[in-house]
Amino acid sequence: MTYTPNDDEMTGWIDQHIYARVQNSNCHHIKTRGQWMIKAGLTKLANKHYTSLEKILALDIPEDVEKVIKGKSPVTSLKD
Repeated sequence: MTYTPNDDEMTGWIDQHIYARVQNSNCHHIKTRGQWMIKAGLTKLANKHYTSLEKILALDIPEDVEKVIKGKSPVTSLKD
């Protein structure tokens, strides 16, 4: 669709704006999907170790979560 048929430069700017909006929207959906995938994975981890997701999320640093995943952390302290 041409919004400004007599002005190619303006049409180019409009097209770039539309492409940028579409790309931004797509990135938002990918980011949101990624966040849900991480939450689903942490929920599985919590279930495996018989604890709650809240306790996993309350760990101080990401390395503590990594230790739980690798089984190198005493998960008995996480059990409800």
